[in-house]
Amino acid sequence: MSKLLYAFLIFFVFLLTGLGILVYAIYSHNQTSSPLELLIAVPATPTPTDNTSYSLTLSSVSPAILPNQTNTIAVLIEKQETNANPPDTIQIEIAYDPNALLSIDIKPGTYFTTATERMNLINYQQGRISYAISGTALPEGSTGTVAFISFIPNPAFQGKETSLYFLPKSMIRGKTDTNLLKATYGTKLFFATQSATPKNNPILPITQ
Repeated sequence: MSKLLYAFLIFFVFLLTGLGILVYAIYSHNQTSSPLELLIAVPATPTPTDNTSYSLTLSSVSPAILPNQTNTIAVLIEKQETNANPPDTIQIEIAYDPNALLSIDIKPGTYFTTATERMNLINYQQGRISYAISGTALPEGSTGTVAFISFIPNPAFQGKETSLYFLPKSMIRGKTDTNLLKATYGTKLFFATQSATPKNNPILPITQ
């Protein structure tokens, strides 16, 4: 065997060995780096822990309202599903007919033991109530009065009835950012004359 052929065989063996080491190094690198890259690219999504659902209802003592008298509607909250975590912030957006109701005012109810008003806006032109309140609910946290809405019927209003209902921006928040509001129920009010006796007609809720 000539020296040239012997040197060529040695070079070929070293070349194969080097290529084998290179392929193994690339394979090992991919095996160790891929899971880390995947973990960074697709972070784990937290599992919600607060699955409580609540409803908001507009409730009036009587569906018949008299002109030139102050009337009050209560905004009620009710728990729909059992859970130990009560809400701490409630935002209500309510639409009403500005031609039918005057002197709108809204005040905190008794649902929160210590309540802080975050927003209290009345749009008299568009007929919209924007109200937000936060605080600590009673230990049972199942039902209660979020707020009281007072108003005076417009004596010049020619209609026989008017409605108030919740708008989509209404929400209830707890410890998470999930909206816990499951359903809303508006109310219908009927105008009566000064001499009329209010009838015991049930309030017909308006479901949004």
